This record gives sequence, C-alpha cells and structure tokens, in this order.
Amino acid sequence: MQEEPLGPEQKAQVEALRSANSNDAGLIDLKSYENDVFTIFGYKLNALFDDVLLATFVDLSESGDSINRNGVLIPINNIQKAWRIGRVLLAGPKCQTAGVGSYICFPNDKGIPVSNIDVEGHGVVKNGIFLNEGRIFGLCTPSEDESRTSVTSETSTGKRSRSKIRKKKS
Repeated sequence: MQEEPLGPEQKAQVEALRSANSNDAGLIDLKSYENDVFTIFGYKLNALFDDVLLATFVDLSESGDSINRNGVLIPINNIQKAWRIGRVLLAGPKCQTAGVGSYICFPNDKGIPVSNIDVEGHGVVKNGIFLNEGRIFGLCTPSEDESRTSVTSETSTGKRSRSKIRKKKS
C-alpha cells in the first residue's frame, strides 16, 4: 500500500505543527520540570552539558525564606516571578558569556530549582537553580557595599527626604 502525497493544505498544517513545537533557540525544555526540585543524593555533580548553568542565589536571606533587595527583606512566597541574582558554580561547554564565578540576573521562574545538591569543588548547594544561558538577562557586578540601602537623610532645611527606607544601624 502506497501513501498518498500530502496536499498543500496538509503540508501547511504539518509545517504549522512543526513550528509550534519547534525549539529554534536550541534550549532544553524546562517547562516539565518547573515544579520539581532537582537532587542527586549520593553523588557529586561535577560537570554540565550544553549551555546549562548552575547558579546559587546570592540575594537570598540567611534563613532562605526571603529575598534581599538592597537591605529590604521580601518574603519569597510574595514574589514568585522575582528577578534574581546568582553566582555561577558550573557552566556547560556551550556557555559563551557567563562562566564560573559570574554574577547573573535572571527571572526566578525560568529554571529548575536545586536543593541540597553536592557540587564538586563547592560543597552542598542549599538553594540554587539550573538555567540555560539563553534565559539569563545579564551579567552583574556586586556593589562594594551589598547591604547599602537608600538612607533617609536630612536636607539643608532639616526636613527628611521622601524616602521611607532607612539604613539599619550597626
């Protein structure tokens, strides 16, 4: 039995399906892993493939339940789609811009969370994320004083500025 050739309308439908399922950027599809927490107990992670990065969050509070925004702690459960800052621990061979030690800026909802994973040369990473390099938005450099906040200061007239964020006294 011989198959009949596809007509122009059928060819268009097939092409539309290919385009809809296409991964033109070549990124690993992370959608199916969004609600998963990646762990590999009993093993140490020592390399990544493709353009995958492993980063640890540097904007996380010590307790791990809030994000530090210029000295202000915001509960994580209030900002699911927050912009995050991380430091790259491992980078796959196809990463062209970000490398080990780079600070990166990325949307929190675009990777696979990592919890208590042993990374060779770094120890156990409590809170991190796997991302494709194409999902990061930029490289960052830490300020000299990471805990700096907008300080409420007095003007020459003795009145306070409108800023309501005050620097914590040490």
